[in-house]
Amino acid sequence: MRLEDMKQEFPQMPQSMRDMVEREVQKQVKMVPARRYFSVKKAVVASLVATMALGTTIFAGVKIYQMDREPQGNYGVTTKVSKNEAVEATEQENTKIDEIPDITMETSYLPDGMVELEEGKYSYEKTPYEGGVSIIFYRMDMGDSAFEILDTYVTESENLQIGNHDGVYLKMQENDGDWLSFNQRIYVTYPEYHYVMQMYIGEDVTKDEALKIAEGVKIIPVADETEENMVHAWNWSDYLASIEEDDDSWEKDAATAEEMKNTHAIGETIQSDTEKNIQMKVTDVKITEDTGILDMAYSDNDFSHYIDNNGKLLPTTIQYIKSGDGINTLDEVISTKQVQQKLIYVTIQYVNIGSEDMKDILYSVGLMKIRKENGSYVVFREEQPKTDDIWDYALDTSTLMKGGDMSYYDVRGGERGNNYITALKAGETKTVHVGFVVNEDELPYLYLNLNTAGGTAEFSDSALKQGLVDIRQ
Repeated sequence: MRLEDMKQEFPQMPQSMRDMVEREVQKQVKMVPARRYFSVKKAVVASLVATMALGTTIFAGVKIYQMDREPQGNYGVTTKVSKNEAVEATEQENTKIDEIPDITMETSYLPDGMVELEEGKYSYEKTPYEGGVSIIFYRMDMGDSAFEILDTYVTESENLQIGNHDGVYLKMQENDGDWLSFNQRIYVTYPEYHYVMQMYIGEDVTKDEALKIAEGVKIIPVADETEENMVHAWNWSDYLASIEEDDDSWEKDAATAEEMKNTHAIGETIQSDTEKNIQMKVTDVKITEDTGILDMAYSDNDFSHYIDNNGKLLPTTIQYIKSGDGINTLDEVISTKQVQQKLIYVTIQYVNIGSEDMKDILYSVGLMKIRKENGSYVVFREEQPKTDDIWDYALDTSTLMKGGDMSYYDVRGGERGNNYITALKAGETKTVHVGFVVNEDELPYLYLNLNTAGGTAEFSDSALKQGLVDIRQ
């Protein structure tokens, strides 16, 4: 699982939208095994650049552009838009030229209990930011027929008619864990506006419901590029350029001993690298199997599948999987093992050392797994196979408070009621509790990252300067 904490720039996009996109990547990364599904990163980065002239889509009552699917091997499917051969030769001299308009989007149908969380992101109220539907739009700035995407591990596919528009439905191989995989896709072409919609669908949404959502989508061209609800689409040319890049080229997953020299122990005072008047201190770290220590009012997690009748954490199952190629073979579970889960419950003090009162102080606590290898400190993401192993990757089937980002925190504020301390007077101290769940065999690798400018999948310069907190057991 990769793609954490993107470092892309989003031209002409307000900061609130940048934050939304980064949060969406982090959420979806936890739910989609990277080896199996099309990159979420490539499907959420928005870019607003120049448009180009294209033709209209109807010639003498016949569609010029049509969407179709082509099988590749046993489990690969290419979805593409092509020109109708009957009109291709005469299209240029018989159609007028226009620009790609900016658009807004309306949805006329959502399943009961599903709500819009952010632009293009819909989840059930009981499971926010888990599963649901995410909608992406591409501006076909290279021509409508330039659209072509290969999906792998496809077990079901179908051509669709979504209203007056061509579409394709795909279903991918599901993992056998508790992860809410985005294992379905719907593509719809809107050649009259030169857009293609790509819909990511979680396994908690049925095919019938997903089709109803797609049929209820309406896009509306707008003249004013400052329109409040304007869709932040991604130019197809930018997408093609991005897939040539190394996804992990921006990651710094190793640090030297010199870079780790600022590491703190529990109880040490830490000066924030991003806010000069804030100091922090991790005062206590409890490692337990008892979830009774948590106030469930501050948790969005469903613990029912992960605890026994006494509220103690149950073991998780690790699956060892031999990867298929997604074209001719599927993934195969080779073996499994049970590992006990542990709750990490952290107490942190935030102090305003300045002379003025402060409001809406952002705080962030990440759990990093780091181990020492050949004198360097390396981010540990998952168990790796040995030379004689026949499996390729390990999958933890538990999703409970995993992933490194805060999923439990008991102080909330700001406009969205999330990880902000609403007010902190000069000299005042505020105590925050955060929680994570890890597997018992990960206890020797745990560090806390209290830096608000870095993520949990890499070593950022700001986090290393501020210093991580060593909580290894």
